[in-house]
Amino acid sequence: MKSKAVSRRPSARPWPAEALSAVIAHELNNIAVPLRGFIDLALQTTAADEPVRQALDELQVGLDRIGTLAYQLESIAQQSFTLSPTTIGASLASIMQGDPEDPKRLVWSCSQLTQVKVDLDHLQRAINSLRHLGGPGPLLIGESAMDGLACAVCGKPFARGKLFVEIQARGLRPAIFSAIRAPFAAAHKLRAMQRLAIAAFSHCGHLAGGHVIARPGAESLSIVLPK
Repeated sequence: MKSKAVSRRPSARPWPAEALSAVIAHELNNIAVPLRGFIDLALQTTAADEPVRQALDELQVGLDRIGTLAYQLESIAQQSFTLSPTTIGASLASIMQGDPEDPKRLVWSCSQLTQVKVDLDHLQRAINSLRHLGGPGPLLIGESAMDGLACAVCGKPFARGKLFVEIQARGLRPAIFSAIRAPFAAAHKLRAMQRLAIAAFSHCGHLAGGHVIARPGAESLSIVLPK
């Protein structure tokens, strides 16, 4: 008896772990963000003694866990970025264009021709998150020495005497600074969208090629990019 030929399709090439992690994290955030908004809206219109209030609180706890998982998955995706040399002016122009209601959104104290090495996609996410946290005020762009300072997220100290391009937002709430390292910790009194913005800023600031500087006394938060 002749054996039947079995056709074998070539197995699909597996995705790199970092790419798969980024996709899953993105989808989790797509699900979580609108749900957080609906829950926040429901909480604002629900009295503390209503039975549904406990259910809404439990849903919020579950969404915080989803946010933590998405943040951890994004951390795995740290290899999925490309750093390219460009001027800081060109980098920010491509990100900030199309915002006619905010003509003074950038205040410069350095040359826009200063060269940096960045990933534009992650820089865009970091800048958008920073603007959300900093409110309506403009971002301050300048050259700064980070002597004696270290990254607020990874703890890496900066080389003395080296200049960086600093993109700074001012007027941030004190609670934001305590949440930089662990934005989804239950102890922080922050709204869900603020937690997501802090997580996105911290993570994307690193993937953009920079580090995060927090100055609680000055109520300022920055992403710094090596020249």
